[in-house]
Amino acid sequence: MTMKNSPLLSPPITLPLVLAIALAHPRGGHAEPFDDPYPPKAHRAPGEDPPNPKPTETLTFHKPANPLAADAVTADWPHLLGPNYNLTSVESPLITRFPESGPPLVWEISRGPGFAPPVVKYPFLIHIFRAGANTEAVECLHPETGQQYWRYEYEAIHITNFGIEDSARASPTIDGARAYTLGINSVLHCFELATGHIFWSRDLRAEFATPHNFFGQGASPLVHKELLILNLGGRDNLTVVAFDKISGQTKWAARHSWGASYASPIPASFHNQNRILVFAGGESRPPHGGLLVIDPADGSILSTTPWRADVYASVNAASPVLVGENQAYITEAYTQGGTLLRFNDDDSVDIVWKAPRFGAQFSTPVLFQNHLFGFDGSSSPGATLVCYDAHAGVEKWRAQNLQLGRANLLAASTPGILFCLGEHGEFLTMKPLTTTPKILAQAQLFRAPDTFSPPVLSRGLLYIVQSRPDAKTNTLPRLLCFDLRPPTD
Repeated sequence: MTMKNSPLLSPPITLPLVLAIALAHPRGGHAEPFDDPYPPKAHRAPGEDPPNPKPTETLTFHKPANPLAADAVTADWPHLLGPNYNLTSVESPLITRFPESGPPLVWEISRGPGFAPPVVKYPFLIHIFRAGANTEAVECLHPETGQQYWRYEYEAIHITNFGIEDSARASPTIDGARAYTLGINSVLHCFELATGHIFWSRDLRAEFATPHNFFGQGASPLVHKELLILNLGGRDNLTVVAFDKISGQTKWAARHSWGASYASPIPASFHNQNRILVFAGGESRPPHGGLLVIDPADGSILSTTPWRADVYASVNAASPVLVGENQAYITEAYTQGGTLLRFNDDDSVDIVWKAPRFGAQFSTPVLFQNHLFGFDGSSSPGATLVCYDAHAGVEKWRAQNLQLGRANLLAASTPGILFCLGEHGEFLTMKPLTTTPKILAQAQLFRAPDTFSPPVLSRGLLYIVQSRPDAKTNTLPRLLCFDLRPPTD
């Protein structure tokens, strides 16, 4: 089922934007209430039956995946960074070795470019991408067959900056029976997952004057209890906004001069208190940014830790990584590198150690077996896989021989391995030993630049985004599904 949009209702530009925005509280305090000037009209579902998935012209189905083992451990991947916001999967059993051609390919679907990874809540997969010069598309597929339940297109103006064309960057988020998407131009949608019915939508650029920044909107939505939280940006130093996930009405807003970044918020619990971590800081002169610790109850900013390169053409883009109890690692690639922070019971923050040579540009590092793994560097030729002792802050090794660019990692805890997707379509499995990575298998899945989306794993199936055309075969951008389920016979 394919749907086209009706124009979004933009607020009149002559009306004042009445903002009662949460003030920043370095050591706690209560935020002021937010008076939403443009609350959306929420629509009830029309009571339609979910459509049956159907093949499309862009789908190529190769072979069915192996059946799940009787003792298989599986999980949905409903939002960016996986079930626990840490790029770690508990799934088993999984294939860890494969031929040079790669794991078995189940299906592939041609689509427009985009950097946002898909999300999965069985039996649904949601992905967002650029559909045309001035359109963006959200599509719902069956995760095992690639067949389409529904597709929705809407207007999205794409521009080019630093020689890079805009494409969708914010991953969708699934919560219960709803899916949320944030487009490149700050258009926010709340869909019924099964049918594509729109419960509500908001044009946040028109309402809050969100900046385009370098490459449009890029931080993924976070659902926390009854809130939908966005690292959004906007006029009057508005940085983080929380909406009611059912009605779409604004519940609170926190403002800070750092503004929005490309790093997605994550939930945390420090000293038995719920917190939201936002690594803020986008396009600004002079450049500034850092970590905001926010109370999700009212949007109070409880602490701020400056951490941003003194370079205009830089961003904070990797999400914070929780490390042990009451600690998190933040990192940027241009000058500062990374640092481990400790959060005290009064919401103050201490720096535990610094790692100037562990600066990830946008791929979030992984905590695995008490070590941090990630890619240090802001350019394709120079980015290097590194391993740090998470507690001591000591570099254990640097894999100079692996030319993978600014790659992404996914940890599989039960087989004890790391999956790695390189910047040009390389795919590896490795044992992350304390002295060196031991490569188990390696394949060139395609030869396409800007493969920046982290891989997604759910129910033994691996989903990979090819963001650009294949330089060798000229294959269009694709979403690919690979089988990591072992044969059951």
